[in-house]
This record gives sequence, structure tokens and C-alpha cells, in this order.
Amino acid sequence: MIIGISGRINSGKTTLAKYLSKSFEWKCVGFGDYIRYIIKEKNVTETRENLQKFGQSLVDNHLDSFCRGILNFIEWDGKENLIIEGIRHTSVLNKIKELSGDEEFLFVYISTSNNQLMSRKNQLSTKQLGEKYEQHKMEIETIFELPKLADVLIDGESSIEESFKIISVRLTSHN
Repeated sequence: MIIGISGRINSGKTTLAKYLSKSFEWKCVGFGDYIRYIIKEKNVTETRENLQKFGQSLVDNHLDSFCRGILNFIEWDGKENLIIEGIRHTSVLNKIKELSGDEEFLFVYISTSNNQLMSRKNQLSTKQLGEKYEQHKMEIETIFELPKLADVLIDGESSIEESFKIISVRLTSHN
């Protein structure tokens, strides 16, 4: 089984992925972590703008190797349960599903309003995020296209425990 997680910047994707990973004792990997690893290897300065630009370039020009790369990065054997967070493109979602072969795939989208995001951004002491990042091509796709493909929609105001219960019930009925 693979759980893919998507949502807007600051929606709680990583928090949910880590909680699920710990609770289920599954491997977990994030596209953001993988892109950070790649740009560090290339001696590129890590900024949100560089992450978005580099990630978009990988999706546009090297989709297959990019998606295979994240699975290799986590050393996924093709059979074990896995959580992948930070899916930001329909093409990536479809490629990961294709590469996962016979593994069942549950796609979770965390739905957050602008007010929820502003509240979360205001709580951050560092990494204040500007609106320009949400205008990037990949963020537009994340906001408008990916929710339509979700197997499970999580309300961004739900507690982590409520989100866990919703996904657990769905996993039980999915099998």
C-alpha cells in the first residue's frame, strides 16, 4: 500500500505524513526532501524559489527518472508500505501510481482555506511565505487539479488524530 499526500504550502502534509509513518511504522519520503538533496548535490542555494524552479524542471524534462529517483532515495523495495508526501503534479501522481505496479494507492489531499493558511503562516517565526510562491505553476495545479483526484479529502482544520482516523477507516475499506 502507498499513501500519497498533497496539499497547499503549509497545509500540514509533512506533519500528517510523519504521524502516519510513526503510527503505521511505514517508510516515509517527501518530494521536498528529495529535491533539497538534489540541489545540495548540485551546489544550488536552497530557497523556496529554487526548489520550485528545480522541481518544475525535473517534472517537465525528466518525469520518469525524477519519480524513480524518489523511490530509490527511500530505498523502496516495491512491496513494502510507503507514504509519499508533497505530490504537486497530476503527472507525478500518475507516474508514481504507474511505478508502484500492483501496490494499492490511496491519494490524500489536505484541503485548506486561505484564512487557515494565513493563520499558520502568522504562527511561523521563520520561513514566512509570500503569495508569489502560491502563484507558481505547480502550486496552481496543487490547488485546483489535485483535489479532484483525491481518494480522501482531509479538512485542514481537522486535528492530526481526526485525520489519522479518517485515513485508517479508508485504508480498512480500501483493502
